[in-house]
Amino acid sequence: MNEAYFEVWNKIAGRYAKDSVTGKTHPEEESVLLQEMKKGSSVLDVGCVSGAHVVFLAKKGFDVTGIDLAERMIEEAKASIARNRVKAEVRVGDATKLDFLDKSFDYVICMGNLLGAIPGNRSRQKALCEMVRVARRKVILELLKSDTTAEVRNKYWFSNNKEHYITKRWNEEEIAGILNKLKLRFNIRIGRKSLMEKYIFYAMVETGGRSSNL
Repeated sequence: MNEAYFEVWNKIAGRYAKDSVTGKTHPEEESVLLQEMKKGSSVLDVGCVSGAHVVFLAKKGFDVTGIDLAERMIEEAKASIARNRVKAEVRVGDATKLDFLDKSFDYVICMGNLLGAIPGNRSRQKALCEMVRVARRKVILELLKSDTTAEVRNKYWFSNNKEHYITKRWNEEEIAGILNKLKLRFNIRIGRKSLMEKYIFYAMVETGGRSSNL
């Protein structure tokens, strides 16, 4: 992947971890994860950033591993794990080439539209295939919908003008088309309103299954 692109995530890591929105889990996310995953299972968090979901799941009794390409995000995640006195593993890793054997985890999660933060359609599909490969039961994707599904230049509200990142927004039909093409069983769950015209939705992907309609 583009090293310069991911440098922005290193630059904002400290602020990301401390922000009142990005630095913690949302009650809806917590509910979705607990409903979709069996307690005590193994979970890989792809794009774990500063570790909010890793810590939450570890507190709930899951065996959690997190990866992120940004080294400073992993440093923040390790610090959060230590502060919260939970047992979990986090390390630097690339979503497009996961360093795990097939079916290594019961579940794989990718929250906060981190799939959309991977630049380029080819890389995003490669990452999705890698998540499916290492998941025994299910992949849970949290995606952001808005008035465009194109890649857009964006910045966090706590960033300065130089700290932009590219993100992909989605709609249900588009992600369904990708999952159908990969011959995967899935269901779509609509989530909360995010900001104005944007909202969160979830794709629950059953690993190893046949295709399903939206």
